[in-house]
Amino acid sequence: MAIRLVALLLLATTCWAGEKTYQTATLLDVTRHTETHGGFIAGGTGTTSETFTVWEITVSLDNTVIVGTYYPRMWFYEPTDMVANAPVQVRVDKNKLIILRPDGKELKTKIIKRVAK
Repeated sequence: MAIRLVALLLLATTCWAGEKTYQTATLLDVTRHTETHGGFIAGGTGTTSETFTVWEITVSLDNTVIVGTYYPRMWFYEPTDMVANAPVQVRVDKNKLIILRPDGKELKTKIIKRVAK
């Protein structure tokens, strides 16, 4: 009985974890720009603004062009080593475009646009 329970738990864990399956896409463009976001200072004493770096990464996957945005922080990865028109490994998970970086780690972007070719 205990062996069956252990086997069932292992099978359930394996099925639940799932395999990360990547597809080959073509990297069309990597663009860097900045955005400024403003807000109010607590207590109503004025306003403030902060500038963020934003990367837009565009890939062609099957018959769809997908654009994802990525907001790096000071110590995070900046995709300067990605080359346009090169093949990349990607996967789509709901509203995320996940790109396998040249160093083997994942870069998770938020999908902001999908265009059929």
